[in-house]
This record gives sequence, structure tokens and C-alpha cells, in this order.
Amino acid sequence: MTDADWLAIGVFESSAPVYLLHPEHGATGCVPGTYVVRRQREQEGRRSRLVAD
Repeated sequence: MTDADWLAIGVFESSAPVYLLHPEHGATGCVPGTYVVRRQREQEGRRSRLVAD
């Protein structure tokens, strides 16, 4: 797998429902499948920056 935007920080595959936990945003449920976890990026005009969340 390649990531042209250089935002991927991980990949996971689940065969049953799983929950991603975040201390500020709570839990997010994921149905079985393959997922790419990416960093968040904000656009400010022509510039972009990574979000430190």
C-alpha cells in the first residue's frame, strides 16, 4: 500500500466490530474490514499544516 499524501500512520484489519478510543473524542466503531489511519491536515489558503490533536 502506498500513501501519496504521506498522512498514513497505520493500517488495521478487523474481522469483527472494533472501537477506536480517543481521550477527547470518545469511541468510534468500525465494522469488519481494512482501514488506514491517517493524520489530519488543515488547509489555510495555499498552505497546509498537520493537526496535533
